[in-house]
Amino acid sequence: MNLDDFLNRLKYACDIEDVVSSYVTLKRAGRHKSGLCPFHLEKTPSFVVYPDTQSFFCFGCGVGGDVISFVMKHENLDYMEALRFLSARSGIPMPEDSRDSGMAEIKKRIYEANKKAARFFYKQLGEDCGRYARKYAAGRGLTPETVRKFGIGYAPDGWDGLKDHMLSEKFTLEELAAADLIVRGKNGGYYDRFRNRLIFPIIDLRGNVIAFSGRALDDKGAKYLNSSDTPVFKKSHNLFALNFAKSAGSRRLVLAEGNMDAVSMWQAGVTEAIAACGTAFTAEQAKLVSRYADSVVIAYDSDIAGQKATERATSLLSQAGVEASVLILNADDPDIKDPDDYIRKYGALRFRDCLEKSKPVQSYKFSTLKNKYDLSLPEEKIKYIHGCVEALAEIYDDIERDVYISNIAADTGISKEVLQNSTSDLIKKRAKGRKQKQWRDTLSGREIYGDRLNPSKADNLKASMSEEGIIWFILGNPDYREYILSKIKSEDFVSEWSKRVFFLIMDKLKDNRAIDFTAFSSELSPEEMSRLAGIMAKKTEFSNTKKQLDDYIDVLLSNKNKKGDTELEQMSPEDIKNYMINKRKKQGEQ
Repeated sequence: MNLDDFLNRLKYACDIEDVVSSYVTLKRAGRHKSGLCPFHLEKTPSFVVYPDTQSFFCFGCGVGGDVISFVMKHENLDYMEALRFLSARSGIPMPEDSRDSGMAEIKKRIYEANKKAARFFYKQLGEDCGRYARKYAAGRGLTPETVRKFGIGYAPDGWDGLKDHMLSEKFTLEELAAADLIVRGKNGGYYDRFRNRLIFPIIDLRGNVIAFSGRALDDKGAKYLNSSDTPVFKKSHNLFALNFAKSAGSRRLVLAEGNMDAVSMWQAGVTEAIAACGTAFTAEQAKLVSRYADSVVIAYDSDIAGQKATERATSLLSQAGVEASVLILNADDPDIKDPDDYIRKYGALRFRDCLEKSKPVQSYKFSTLKNKYDLSLPEEKIKYIHGCVEALAEIYDDIERDVYISNIAADTGISKEVLQNSTSDLIKKRAKGRKQKQWRDTLSGREIYGDRLNPSKADNLKASMSEEGIIWFILGNPDYREYILSKIKSEDFVSEWSKRVFFLIMDKLKDNRAIDFTAFSSELSPEEMSRLAGIMAKKTEFSNTKKQLDDYIDVLLSNKNKKGDTELEQMSPEDIKNYMINKRKKQGEQ
């Protein structure tokens, strides 16, 4: 079985509706199905699955493609990895002669390098050089069991300890740099990224070591040093300890600010603890959390930075449909800064009790606002009420919002009607602002001019839209190949991207090969697959007639016969005169 035969079998075995339904709740919407997009935060479904073309497209974020594209995006896999994923799901064996892409091989080597590096760090912690690191870990209350569970290790205080070890394991400098285990210096040489640090491996949901976080043991450099993004790791898409927390048997997660807090909580019996990977909490992480939890307790530091981070995280979790609450640790002890401090001072039992008393996020917001202002002063009271209205406008549930409005009205003496009207006005104002921005972007052409995939589209908009129409038509009517080629060739296309896609389609049809979405997934990038899916999705309600095709072709040919500004500038006055005469003559004939 060759790769084409395998793809055809895979296409029928892995129906896109079945695959997507295992990740997204879909509802019938005419001939299609829709749901909340898994790739961006939204409240109104804009993600559509098209069973007839075996494709999907999100009208909100523009991501689209076939079932392979979906798995690549959702599971963060490359093309060959996605094929293996679907092969295992369907039970259809991969063809023996299929080969990994270059990127797949790079990822494979990075996974292997990270695994070897994790073992090296763990071994170093037990060596004589790791004596101080062991003492530090014990001083932070970490038991040998916890150290083993998380694979905590030590990066020696030297420039090339890991590098030399990994070279002896037959890894190249280029592979180690791609894994961000070593860094290239100004003189061209390489040195270890992590030095004299307690090392926390970051492990993905499939058990692969994908990155590292290092806690400084001296005053040199940053307190925490984290791996940069690599082909197998993106800070904004991963969460530390989620590989353990997802198996805790609870639909609740506890979000900590740092690795040490998450590890301390796990040791205290809170096995659903997780932490961001050296970055502020992101929309992608909120979406990831929503797969494994219905509620999240935010256990960030109690300082100003921690409070701001809490506000951001609660907003993102709310948009992702996850109920959030906030852990208050320093109510009775202002010296307590984070969960690790609390556990070491008061013990695991009292911490777990405190965790169960976490405040719902809206209660936290309003109590924080109330503590911020002196309500006995009119100007402070006004600021407090305005802050409350801002917070009320972020509550999506009408009943929940009404309860808080009643409480604030009773607290401040402001009528409930005034608060309701002010909140309603702000909600409408924000919605209007979003629509106006979208309209301004459309009018200014910002969306088109920002098109990195097809940059020439903005300069030839009408012709480019016609090209997309021709591509749309031929995908639905492959028997028109000869007719279309009798009228136009790929050279007649003005945009390079459309020209390439048109050539691919015609080339496949010449050999009587399939031209469904799956046929292009190995030759087009995920961004190109999204664009192709978008063309089909946005035109799906139009009738696919020969008259429309002829109109598209006429527009393209008329554009071809126009002289561009640059070409006119290079013509002599006599040539321009003759060009204009001929142009008027042709217009007269029409």
